[in-house]
Amino acid sequence: MADLVLPQGLSLPSWMQAGDQGLQGIGQIDSVLQAALDSPQFRERWKYTRPRPLLEHLEDPQQLPVFEGVDQEGITLTTTAAPSFCPRLEPQHAPEATAKLCLANTLIVIEVVKPLTEPLRIQHTASSQPVLLRLHPGAEVALEETYAPGEFLQQAVWIELEDGARLSHARNTFEAADWHWQYLYVHQAKHSAYSLHNYTTGTQLRRQDIHLVLDGEGCEAKLLGAARIDSKTTLDQHINVEHRQAMGNSEQKFHHVVADGGKSTFNSRIHIHPNARGSAAILSNKNLGLGQSATINTKPELEIYNDDVQCAHGATIGRLSDDEMFYFTSRGIASPEATALLSRGFLNQCIQGALAEAASNALTHVGITLDHA
Repeated sequence: MADLVLPQGLSLPSWMQAGDQGLQGIGQIDSVLQAALDSPQFRERWKYTRPRPLLEHLEDPQQLPVFEGVDQEGITLTTTAAPSFCPRLEPQHAPEATAKLCLANTLIVIEVVKPLTEPLRIQHTASSQPVLLRLHPGAEVALEETYAPGEFLQQAVWIELEDGARLSHARNTFEAADWHWQYLYVHQAKHSAYSLHNYTTGTQLRRQDIHLVLDGEGCEAKLLGAARIDSKTTLDQHINVEHRQAMGNSEQKFHHVVADGGKSTFNSRIHIHPNARGSAAILSNKNLGLGQSATINTKPELEIYNDDVQCAHGATIGRLSDDEMFYFTSRGIASPEATALLSRGFLNQCIQGALAEAASNALTHVGITLDHA
């Protein structure tokens, strides 16, 4: 990957250099990001997906998504080139996402100062302008994201949860795309709570990057996901959950069904920092392969620097039970329908939340009629 390069003329906008959360003193942003691109960590993150197409499309035209619920009391939405706050940017973890933010001519800034009575809905109709969402202390929001089909799609969202803020986040990604990249960064202050219900299908290539930072005492985070990867489609998911302060709790549960000829990659890392005493973190990824040629890569990781923690992680890759299939077929249910029913039950274990009904319909319809092998 030594030949990977960022767009020319990349510079650090002035608004990123202001305030405690900025990047003041970082020097030349293009050289910092290029060094991150050339690092072993970046190569490992992009082991199963070629990053060059993404880098080549970072300057593509971007559109304003469709919003609902932004007329409620307590919420403001602006489109600006110089937002009032800077999210906590960590270019060493995601140089491609930081570069996208530096290149953006217009940003969508959403601020919520109190609990909302109705959901905030975002429909991405194409490659979207970057979204910065900040929940002020005590604010509560239900966020729902959906996506339209396209050729080469990019969406990047940065979320700041201040003290005591609560965000319930659901997103359904089911539409076809040639190349689809989604980036999500969430930073949590003390006693904040975040939940993500992430439901998706594979496409020609779909890449999801999620970076979650529990940076205050007593944070809570729960990530729940289900995915169906059909034949000749790909899903590549990378999740990084960092516990930086004490007494944080995080839970991850993801179930994937991969059809014959489909390819799924799941890599989730839990990082417990030295100050994160009393933290608890659980990670589970279960995969069901159908047929002889399903490709499943799963890599759960733990990196712990404090002894006073409770952590567990696990991953499984399996096939449908012959006994279960015999039970169905002996009662007159054909093999394809039996496969669909068993896959539906497996995925529904992880489908909850505001968009659960639509997710269940999209992921578990009887269209999963693949021969059991």
